[in-house]
Amino acid sequence: MSRRYCILAAIAAVAVVAVAANAEATFRHLRLNHLVAPKGSSLPPEVEKAIKKEFPTGKITGHWLEEKGEMEVMVSIPGSPSIEVVFLKKGAGPWHLAGYEYPVPTASLPPKALAAIKAKYPAGKIVEVEQVYNAAWVFLGFQVTVNAGGLHEEFVTAGGVFIKDPL
Repeated sequence: MSRRYCILAAIAAVAVVAVAANAEATFRHLRLNHLVAPKGSSLPPEVEKAIKKEFPTGKITGHWLEEKGEMEVMVSIPGSPSIEVVFLKKGAGPWHLAGYEYPVPTASLPPKALAAIKAKYPAGKIVEVEQVYNAAWVFLGFQVTVNAGGLHEEFVTAGGVFIKDPL
C-alpha cells in the first residue's frame, strides 16, 4: 500500500514540475511582451517537420513571435521540462532551426557565471535561467533573465563572460 502512495506521489511531483515549467515559459513570454501567435494559427510546415524530427514524442504547446524574424516554439516532452525551440527567418525565406533554450534551476549556473551576473546586477533578482544550445546541440552558454529595475536578458558563458545572443 505504501509503495502505491510513493509511486502516486512521484507521478504527482513530475506533473507539478511539468505544469510549472509550461506556466513559467508562458509567463516569460507574456512578461517580456512577446507576441503570442494568433489562436488557431498553424506553424509553417518546415517548423513542424523540424520539431517532429527532433522530438517525435513531443507536443507543441504554443509558439511566440519574438524579434523580427525569430519564433520560439514551446515543446512539451514526456519526462522532461518543456523546451523552447528557436527558429529564425531572413526576409521572405523559410524558417530554419537555430537552436534550443532549456530551462534550468538558478543553482545550475556555474560560480563564475553567477558571480558575473551578481556583479552586473548587485541588487537584481534572477528570474529565469536557460541553457542555450545551437541546432547541433552544442552548448553555447546561459540566458539569464534578471529583474533589476526592469527585466534584463543577459547571455553569459560558464566562465562568466558576457556574450551577445548566440542564436
